[in-house]
Amino acid sequence: MSLIELCRYYNLNIDQAAQVLGEQTGQATVAARKRRITSDTARAYAKANVFQEVNARTLADALDVSVPTAYKFIEGNPDCFRQLKRGTWECRDAQADRQAEKGK
Repeated sequence: MSLIELCRYYNLNIDQAAQVLGEQTGQATVAARKRRITSDTARAYAKANVFQEVNARTLADALDVSVPTAYKFIEGNPDCFRQLKRGTWECRDAQADRQAEKGK
């Protein structure tokens, strides 16, 4: 169990718990642990992996989020992910797709 989980479970002050356990921590470490998915991060992943097939587990592992959060992002951004079959999506770059259509 990490220090953060320990403090949340027992409702302890993180600085005092770190001092007792002999670990160094600060607000920067706590903020780094609280990683939230942002649309910019997921869009950058889709741009870097254009035409690659992914599933929710792969995306969740790559972005360090939960699988339901990955599903929510995939469903909310059809411009970044196109469904190939059940449970499998293809990464897309919407800007590159628009540029290719203009060039035709």
